[in-house]
Amino acid sequence: MVRIRLEVLPGLNASVGGDGIDSVILNREMEEGSRVGDVLCRLATEYQSFGALFFDLQTRKLSGQVAVVLNDQLLEVLQALDTEIQEGDVIRLFPLLAGG
Repeated sequence: MVRIRLEVLPGLNASVGGDGIDSVILNREMEEGSRVGDVLCRLATEYQSFGALFFDLQTRKLSGQVAVVLNDQLLEVLQALDTEIQEGDVIRLFPLLAGG
């Protein structure tokens, strides 16, 4: 088992039981060899509103409204959802903002 930390920032945190103001910190244990996509699947299963808004369990894809950062690197720079997690990893979920 590997232990990781999930930080769900304001703008997304209400979908995982947060107050909408402060970040929500979730500590999880995952199987060795798990990938970021597995973590998000578990999160979407535990918190249905997260799945409904931000991560499709059927397609295993993000909605495009959230950015995933693994240990201070954007997930797109790594191997996206196929990036394997390691002991002590920190995954941060940020809302994507658009406008002009």
